[in-house]
Formats: sequence, structure tokens, C-alpha cells
Amino acid sequence: MTPDDRLDRFADLAVRVGANVQPGQDVALLYLVEHTPVARAVARAALRAGARRVVPVITDLHLRKAAIELGPEAEVGVTPEHILDWVRTWGDTRPAIISPRETRSRRSSTGSTPPRSHDPTRGTCERSTSQSSRAARRTG
Repeated sequence: MTPDDRLDRFADLAVRVGANVQPGQDVALLYLVEHTPVARAVARAALRAGARRVVPVITDLHLRKAAIELGPEAEVGVTPEHILDWVRTWGDTRPAIISPRETRSRRSSTGSTPPRSHDPTRGTCERSTSQSSRAARRTG
């Protein structure tokens, strides 16, 4: 079996078993830019399974870091209103939400993964240990 065949089989498993995509259902595909090959395979598998549409939402952590470091402070951690409006419809539209993640453990220099906090109403997810360092940057 080739690597492409394995990727396609993985994508089919994620779509049919993990997300249980149904014919006519929308799929929200949330992924990091470096996971594009996996996301493309998942999108193809979702469409083969009968998805009505696949809506990609791509995150680039380098751009996010630049926005935090160089952008207006008032915009740090803010999700555009049109994205929030779309997410608020999910309770009614019931899309399948697929978000490929890295399988390797990402460890800090201490050997443990810092905890993360998530506020879905603000669309933010950050390391809880970075909140104090961000405040220090603002005042320093």
C-alpha cells in the first residue's frame, strides 16, 4: 500500500466512522496550514460520502503570532463576527466538524504539555501559562 493509499484510507475512516458524515450534510474542516495534504484527503472522502459541501477553515500559526506581536492590541484574541455568526448556526445546521490534529506529542522544555483554555464564545484558545506573559508584554 502506498502512502497516498494509506492517507485515503485514514481520511475515509475519519469521515465515515469518526465524523459519521451523512449524505447532504455540510462539513466544517478546521485545520492548520501544514496539514493541507490530510485536509485535502478528508475533503475528498467527505464529498465521496455525500457531503453537500466542505467548508475549509485554515489556521496559520505564523500569521497568528505576527498578529499578536504586531497587530492592534484590541484585536488580540478576537474572532471576526462573520465567523462567529457562522458557528452560531451550527446548532441548527448540524455540520460534521472535522479537525485533523498532529499525533506526535508536542512537549515543552519541561517535558509536559501546558494546559490550554478555550472560550468558544470568543473563539480563542491559548496556553493558560501565556496569559501572564502577554500581560507583561503589554505593560512592559
